[in-house]
Amino acid sequence: MGLIRLFLAFAVLTHHEPLLGRELLPGGVSVRLFFIISGFYMALVLDQRYGIHRKALFYSNRLLRLLPSYLVVAALSLIVLLAADAHPFLALEDLAGLGQESPRVLLAAALGNALIIGQNLFFLADLTPEFNLTASPCQDCSILGFWLLLVPQAWSLAVEMGFYLLAPFLVLRPSRTLLAILLGSLVLHQALPLWLADGENIAHHTLAPQLHLFLLGILSYRLIPLVRRAPRLLAWVSLPLLLVNLGLYQSLADQWRFPLAALLLALTAPFIFETLRNNRWDRLLGDLSYPFYISQFLVITIFRNWFGNLPAPWVLVGTLAASLLLFFLVDRPLARFRSRRLLARLTITRPEQEPYVPVLAQTGHP
Repeated sequence: MGLIRLFLAFAVLTHHEPLLGRELLPGGVSVRLFFIISGFYMALVLDQRYGIHRKALFYSNRLLRLLPSYLVVAALSLIVLLAADAHPFLALEDLAGLGQESPRVLLAAALGNALIIGQNLFFLADLTPEFNLTASPCQDCSILGFWLLLVPQAWSLAVEMGFYLLAPFLVLRPSRTLLAILLGSLVLHQALPLWLADGENIAHHTLAPQLHLFLLGILSYRLIPLVRRAPRLLAWVSLPLLLVNLGLYQSLADQWRFPLAALLLALTAPFIFETLRNNRWDRLLGDLSYPFYISQFLVITIFRNWFGNLPAPWVLVGTLAASLLLFFLVDRPLARFRSRRLLARLTITRPEQEPYVPVLAQTGHP
């Protein structure tokens, strides 16, 4: 499903930068669809690689997947902010004022930027004129809480890390239990905007109201045995059908377009995975999706600050170049390291001392 993952990352870029004159998908929609794919892949790797007894290895490898590239981009974003006063939203003088007036808030922002954990909560707060955090929406606040993030789109990684924490326990539950939790999460997601003034914001940026999407991905993975017995034609039409749906998303009726896209992704994901699981090019596209997603605001900031008159497509070129650098210099070496760690734990010594190494599924590095 590498093509789909890169398509969604590209759709987020079109939300932040008008490359095509319009956005392919709203940024929040792309992120929520990512959560479904994440649930699918976490169910896959826990089932076929880690099992239920290697939680520490699973958690540490997930951190090794997310943190290194993120920290590189965050460090570069901080350098650009300090050296050139360039940031997607924040001015250097605001940061200086924050350091003088509210060092505790600055410390909280520093920890959130360094650890990812809690970054989504910055979307639920704004900065008062006295540089104190207050619950949003705030009429008198000129600085929004998420402006303090060096990599603003990384809020979704904070939610993902919560999903990863729950994943080894969720994959053990029967499907009927997962369906019950899914429905509870979905009801919460729909009810929060009705209950609270900032309910839509809370529903979008917190774990519990988004958990139904991750669970939908887990349930999607459980369809694979049925998919393997289905007619081959369904596998070949699944990818074009999903891409057409996503391409036409903006023209569909508001109340139906996201449920349709989410359900269609969950139903087609097993077919697409089975069709392309051994395709090296699709795997490469999938591997590029994370660095493409995490680097795009940094590239946009650099281009706006130094090359403001360049045509918008150059942002795409710059983001692709940054993605390739991150992939070859950071992600791929660490992917090999994670694989070696996993193989070392999976190697079993038989009584006659012959090593046995199980064959791992060809899934790429979700």
